[in-house]
Amino acid sequence: MTRTCALAAKILATNVKRLSFPYKLTLIVTYNCNLRCRMCNIWQRPVSNEFTLDEYERFFSRSHDFNWVNMSGGEIFLRRDLLDIVKIITSRCRDLYLLDFPTAGLMTGKVIETVGAILRLNIKKVLVTVSMDGPPRLHDEIRGVPGAWEKATDTFLELRKMSSKKFGVYFGVTISGFNQDALFDTVAALTQKIPGLTYRDIHVNIAHLSSHYYGNDARIAAEHRKVIDVINAFRRAKGRPWLHPVLALEDYYLKKAPQYIRTGKRPLCCQALESSVFIDPHGDVFPCSIYDRKLASLRDVDYDLAAIWNSENARRLRAEIVQGACPHCWTPCEAYQSIFAHLFPYRAMTGT
Repeated sequence: MTRTCALAAKILATNVKRLSFPYKLTLIVTYNCNLRCRMCNIWQRPVSNEFTLDEYERFFSRSHDFNWVNMSGGEIFLRRDLLDIVKIITSRCRDLYLLDFPTAGLMTGKVIETVGAILRLNIKKVLVTVSMDGPPRLHDEIRGVPGAWEKATDTFLELRKMSSKKFGVYFGVTISGFNQDALFDTVAALTQKIPGLTYRDIHVNIAHLSSHYYGNDARIAAEHRKVIDVINAFRRAKGRPWLHPVLALEDYYLKKAPQYIRTGKRPLCCQALESSVFIDPHGDVFPCSIYDRKLASLRDVDYDLAAIWNSENARRLRAEIVQGACPHCWTPCEAYQSIFAHLFPYRAMTGT
């Protein structure tokens, strides 16, 4: 079975049942960060006792049935052993289809060197998102680092030279109360610097609160009506996705975003602990990036995720999520696999 078929089979299965092991892993490899962002306080977290390379080897030796790994931080490129971590993932996860990760783009040389090496590994698809919050002055203000916009765009330009069927790079814009009026100014500034850039090169999502991950507060909130108008206008400007899977997925995400913004309730039943899971830099396992309910530590179960996934605690937390007892969100980290799990009309209608 090819990697594409393996992933497709699991996605179809999530439409009818809980998987015996998650196909998607959100893996936070460090809280170390070289930014001082206003909408996120990860950079204030102490960087200590994070998983070692040996621990990642032990973990992926026992827990290797992932088809999709989303790595994040902090700034993942601050880990000197990042490439070695990716090599472990690719050598152990034989059915890995997609590896994706964000970067702030401040370390252009390091990013280009490491991504180039990653692309020489045996991975079907690699996607990188360069974080972008506004036109130059606003972006630097939100990120707390002078010159951050120039470095981010320079990194994007260099990554774009490596584009192929295997590799894609996008800008990722998170709309918050700090930049809710600036999306189209952001696009204008980017298209002025980057020849040929279009709306399709920009992914948009909504800022969320998370006590266990972002450590942020309600100051990030944007005005509901304003954000809905901006998202709808952006979706129209972007145009129909046609048969492009990445664009189609984001288009559906944006189509459902106004419903979440108006109600504060997820548009579809979340797949956390059904087909996906979140692991922080210390090996602590959570349902997702938002729900502050730690299940267990991998260090306490000899790095065997299946022992946690199949525990009574995990099943109880999954029941809470289905019943809507979680905080609710519409972040791409959780929304995309939820969209995949509602391919059949009856599931989309019932929300189960």
